[in-house]
Amino acid sequence: MSDRLAALLEAIGRMLRESLGRLGAMSAGAVRELTTAVSRFRTRLVIAVLLAVFAYGLYGHPPFATAHRGELLVRTNLLDGSASAYSAGTVLALPGIHQARRYSTRDQVYRPIESASATGAAPFQSNEGLSIGVDLAVRWAIDRTRIAQLSKEFPDDLNADLIRPAV
Repeated sequence: MSDRLAALLEAIGRMLRESLGRLGAMSAGAVRELTTAVSRFRTRLVIAVLLAVFAYGLYGHPPFATAHRGELLVRTNLLDGSASAYSAGTVLALPGIHQARRYSTRDQVYRPIESASATGAAPFQSNEGLSIGVDLAVRWAIDRTRIAQLSKEFPDDLNADLIRPAV
């Protein structure tokens, strides 16, 4: 190999080593400055992160429950078991402390579709054992005066879990 080519390759290698050395020193200095800045503002950073998590939690699960027109809201305190009924407005319902359940105060109608035909899935039977179809309608409503005491015993879906088995 010629002397000029060897000198050129040696100069290129020296430039690369010097450039990479300076880049390494600069990046190490930047990392050092970043760690000192973070350690200086660590308390502020922790508080900001905690506030952001708290705000996100409030946004995802707001601590309010609203009773709309035609609804009755029952708020149960999970700590002492007390229940209160509200017919209008917004109520504070803290997650883990309160449980809020909504009940419709309007008249409800339950019609068993399975029993409407003698060939249906659940036909009625006469005394003789013959299958008959009955068009039955059960009209029911919630007793507003006793809802706070009885709400602990009620299932979530009154039509499916309470009225249907009784009919």
